[in-house]
Amino acid sequence: MKKKKKKQNINKKKYLITGIIFLFVLLSGTTFAYLINTNLGDVNEFLALKNVDIEYVDGESINSSDLQLPMNDDEVEQFSTGNSFTVKNNYSKDIYLRFKLIDLNIDSSTTTVFNDGNLRYALYQGSTKIGGGTLANYDANTYEVVLLNNYMQQASTNKEYTLYVYIKDSWQNQNHFLNTNITGKIRVEGYDKKLPTLATKIIDNNTNLLESVDSDGTTYYFSGNVDNNYIKLGNMDLLWRIVRVNGDGTIRLVSDASIGKSKFNTNIINEKYVGYTYNDTDTNGTNILNTSTIYEYLENWYNSNIENNYTIRWLIANSRYCNDTSISNQDNITYGASSRIDGGTPTLVCPESDKDYGGDYNLKIGLLTADEIALAGNSTGISSSNFYLNKGVNYWTMSPSDYDNYGASNINMYNNDLINYGYVDEELDVFPVINIKSDVLYEIGDGTITNPYIIVSDEEQP
Repeated sequence: MKKKKKKQNINKKKYLITGIIFLFVLLSGTTFAYLINTNLGDVNEFLALKNVDIEYVDGESINSSDLQLPMNDDEVEQFSTGNSFTVKNNYSKDIYLRFKLIDLNIDSSTTTVFNDGNLRYALYQGSTKIGGGTLANYDANTYEVVLLNNYMQQASTNKEYTLYVYIKDSWQNQNHFLNTNITGKIRVEGYDKKLPTLATKIIDNNTNLLESVDSDGTTYYFSGNVDNNYIKLGNMDLLWRIVRVNGDGTIRLVSDASIGKSKFNTNIINEKYVGYTYNDTDTNGTNILNTSTIYEYLENWYNSNIENNYTIRWLIANSRYCNDTSISNQDNITYGASSRIDGGTPTLVCPESDKDYGGDYNLKIGLLTADEIALAGNSTGISSSNFYLNKGVNYWTMSPSDYDNYGASNINMYNNDLINYGYVDEELDVFPVINIKSDVLYEIGDGTITNPYIIVSDEEQP
């Protein structure tokens, strides 16, 4: 690999909320479970259970007077009446339930209602919370929200469930909830087995997937000029590409477009600056952990675009990110990924390192490794535009290259389609990587750019 030329410049108050109308109506009648959501895809693979009944306990409507005061999440059972219903499993085997709100409409004069994350729901079975999350805006007049997926109810049992819709107390002025109208219906669907996860759908429907091993088990990854690995998350405009199904079942995504440019680090005259994080010593001799420039760049973007986006934040899993600082050549401090890429032996297992910088991280956002790019279809010294991670721009990977007399270098994807090296103080494009949870269900789409997988979740694990 050819290194690019170095640059020359080295007191709390609660507010009473009034005028809110919450009206949730349970679907009338029994044997409701045969109403299959047509967006589920291959519904013929599943038995829609007709011998499952629902009975009202508290009536059809939620009284808006019960929902005027904001409350903490742990106060819901105490201060909110909720709406209870009983599900009767008349089968002699266990079933799997899916709870939804359909025809949901949130009519408000301000978008703050949707964006602050305090319009919430909680689903209980008896006195046990089994699901919860945020009701958010999907830029649609009416839509549906999945409250909980694949909840098992034992054979021949009757169980009582209660849905609470409430305003979470932010200890700030919440008058933006005034004159907000909410309507919708509760639907419960029963199935004879668990609904398919997105990970299962990807693996079963893609014969072009390749198999390898990562630090958590068997992983399945896309390679070459694939055109069926697009995915859209919630209401984000940004499209993503599926890189692989990780060994733990989570799904690794990389943005299809750059989110901007950043240096990897502002300093280069020390080997530690190849690190995503690195240790320093303060004036008192105490060790402190520093974060790289690109770490801060990605964390800030994540907090603004995902953490504060209540249509997708519950989808994101903490997962492994490898900033491999293992040494393959001690004489000139060459790092492991550099030698593997040169030798044509990329790996998805993050090697151990004894350095006080870099290593194997567990985070919500990071970058691709050079190994992942190589496995996706590129290799050192060979120009290859015929693979999906060719972005036509220079962009950072998370993999260190080496440290020499001029400074610290990391591996990047170069705009002539080569895997290359660059000093860490260069400004290159950034393509963030995230991982979504292993239990996210397949909804719609075939992965093409015109019909991407679309994933929406308001579900929060209790």
